[in-house]
Amino acid sequence: MEHSVRFSSLHSKRAEIIAEIYELLSAVENQARLLATPAMENGEPPRNETYKSTASSYYRLYEKYNKTRIYFPDNICQMIDKFLTQSKNPISFYKLAEQTSMQDPEGSNKRLQEDLQTKFMEVWEEVEENVPEARIAIEKEFRKILGVTK
Repeated sequence: MEHSVRFSSLHSKRAEIIAEIYELLSAVENQARLLATPAMENGEPPRNETYKSTASSYYRLYEKYNKTRIYFPDNICQMIDKFLTQSKNPISFYKLAEQTSMQDPEGSNKRLQEDLQTKFMEVWEEVEENVPEARIAIEKEFRKILGVTK
C-alpha cells in the first residue's frame, strides 16, 4: 500500500512537471517567433522588450528543465535539448544584430547589412520550421507518458 501511494504521488508530481515544462515551451516558442519575425507589425512591442521577454522565458524553461529532467525519458530529453538549442538562436542573433547596429549605426555598410539580413532570414526559418516541430514531438511524447494517447 505504501509503495502504491508513493508511486501515485510520484506520477502526480511528474504530471505537474510535464504541464509546467509544456507551458514554458509554448511561451518560449511564441516569444522566439516574435523576436525572429523579420518585419514588425503595428502594435508589437519594441524588439528590445521582446528580446528581454524571450530571454527571460528561455532561461526560466532552461532552469526548470535542468532541475526536473530526471522525470523524462532520454528521448524526450533529447527533444527538449534540441528545442532549447533551436529556440536560443533568435536570442543569440538579436545580440549579434545589436552589435552590428553599433558598428554600422547608419546602415551604410551594405555587405554587413546583407549578411545580417541573410542571417535574420535563416533564424526566422529555423524558428518557424524546427521549433514548432520539436514542440509537437514533445507534446506527443508527453501525451504517451500521461496515458492520454489513443
